[in-house]
This record gives sequence, C-alpha cells and structure tokens, in this order.
Amino acid sequence: MTIRIASVFCLTLVAVLCLGAAKQAGQSKTSSKNPWEKDYFIPAFTKALTKAGHDREFRNLLTASSDSAKKAVSEVGNIDIPKKVVIVFHEHVFNDNYHVLHLPPLNETGKETYEYEEYLDCCYNRFLVGRDGKWQNLNVSPPASGQSGQSGASTKKEWKPVDASAAFTEALTKAGHDREFRNLLTASSDSAKKAVSEVGDINIPKEVVIVFHEEKYNDDYHVFYLPDLKEGEPHETHEYRKHFQAAYHVW
Repeated sequence: MTIRIASVFCLTLVAVLCLGAAKQAGQSKTSSKNPWEKDYFIPAFTKALTKAGHDREFRNLLTASSDSAKKAVSEVGNIDIPKKVVIVFHEHVFNDNYHVLHLPPLNETGKETYEYEEYLDCCYNRFLVGRDGKWQNLNVSPPASGQSGQSGASTKKEWKPVDASAAFTEALTKAGHDREFRNLLTASSDSAKKAVSEVGDINIPKEVVIVFHEEKYNDDYHVFYLPDLKEGEPHETHEYRKHFQAAYHVW
C-alpha cells in the first residue's frame, strides 16, 4: 500500500513538473518577442519598410491583407502585435484605391452633416477632387467607368470622384447619428464598403479598400505607403516617419 501511494505521488509530481516546464516554455516563447510599444514598433515598421524596398515577395505579404501585414511585421521586427491593431500598407502615397477616414463624434440626436474632406486621413488626396467633381491633378487618371470588379447592377452610381465623395459624406453623416451603422463602418473593410455602397447608392470596385476608425489619432491603426521597389540595388533604409500616413502619431 505504501509503495502504491509512493508511486502515485511520484507520477503526480512528474506530471506537475512537466506541466510547469511546458508552461514555462510557453511563456518564454511568448516573451521572446518585444512588446507592442513605440520603442519597439517604430524600428519594426522601419525594418518592414526597408525590406519591402528590395524584396518583392515580402512586399506582397504587406499588401495582401491587414492580417498578412501584421504577421510579416511581427516576424521581421520580432514583436508581438495585439489582435486589435490594424496595419495597412499600400503602393504610392496618393493611392486611388485606399480611403482611410476617422469618424465624427457620435450624437444620436444631432442633425449635423459631416463632409468627406474633413474626415479623410489618407490615401487618396482629397485635393484631387474639387467640389465640382473635376480632377485637379492631371498626373492621376480617374477610374474608368464600368471598370471590372464593380458589384451590383448598373442602377447604382459609378465610382467617380463627385459621387464617391458624396457617398462618403452620406456615410459619415449617418455614422454621426446612428450607432448601429457606425459599427458597420468599423467592423471591417468589407463591411465598410457594403455600408457606403448602400447608403451612397454607389458601386464600389473590388480593389478599393475602405477603413473607418474612431478618433483621428487612433493608437490601434497604422497606415503606410510603401517605398519604391528597387531589387538588386544596395538596401536603402526607409524610415517609419516618412512613410507613415495614419492614424497613430508618435511625434
């Protein structure tokens, strides 16, 4: 009996020790990466931008999706990135297909109109679209009418500057007074596109990415444009500050 009790005790002790070792190993694995703090994430973003300047495959990982970008930055920068953080990389500082906007304050009893131009953070330069809908920058071409990737029937308006900006104004105004609609805008890019399409009665091409977020300087949103790709050339360092567009300002 004594031997049996001793055996059970030994087995239990071994199990506890193994569990403790496994837990410790898991903790050490998690703690091997740097925490999500500006002293670490600024260098991590600089490393990611620098690598994207000469590595096409890595660059594609950054632009594939927010989740893909987070994983790539985490690995190259050796940093843990919280689930709530949204990271977006895109080509060119004035990217026609990327629209990042902060939301107006919520006032469910209010009647204010919130204009697109006042809430656009990036990336499609608001100064390219005048109030008359004409293009102000001849170096950038407007989207072709009827371009592939538009959803819905032709009864909806096409994705043209004057109608797109009006649709964004409609969405921002409704978000300022309607909590449920506001949640649709912040849920995901796909949810935001559907909500803007419906409230603005407009077709939105598949390649368009729309991001809405709370407050202009949102700590959890990080949007960058990528440096030019120069494969085979000496690796130039591309700093975080130069390529950062929205929404968390660390300076």
